[in-house]
Amino acid sequence: MANVLTERGVHVICQWERFLANDYNDGAVKSKGFGHSQHLTTVPFDEGKPWTLEYATEVLLKDLDYFGSLLAPHLKIEVPDEIWAICLSLAYNKGVGRLVRSDNWKILHDGGEYHLERFCESILTYATQAPNKITGEMEEKRGLRWRRIAEAAIWLQDRHPNYL
Repeated sequence: MANVLTERGVHVICQWERFLANDYNDGAVKSKGFGHSQHLTTVPFDEGKPWTLEYATEVLLKDLDYFGSLLAPHLKIEVPDEIWAICLSLAYNKGVGRLVRSDNWKILHDGGEYHLERFCESILTYATQAPNKITGEMEEKRGLRWRRIAEAAIWLQDRHPNYL
């Protein structure tokens, strides 16, 4: 059974990717809309031309379909659509390769009774630290931590209303 991206999943991704109509530099790569990179081939980048919110949303959905096609072969178990949405958000933010090599992915595939909850708990620590640009010391990135909480809540919110 193919997974479907939930509305809540799209909302969380849009919330954390933020819409920018014009080109911007995201590290070493130009991006636009909801993080559509000039390197993605799903839709032409058309440098210098602003995007509307509606068009950027269409592009995001195409990008997420693309990431889903890369991620699906690595998924060895059946997961609810909410968990699929979390996986797509993580893959879009950090990359498919990083996700499928992570301890989080191993927990997801554990198959134990509470593996889905454990997966959500584990992503709260997934890539929330990065080196300080001045000191080089690892430090928590609060914005990224809040994103991980929002991602975990896609699954946990309805099942455990007092969890968050």
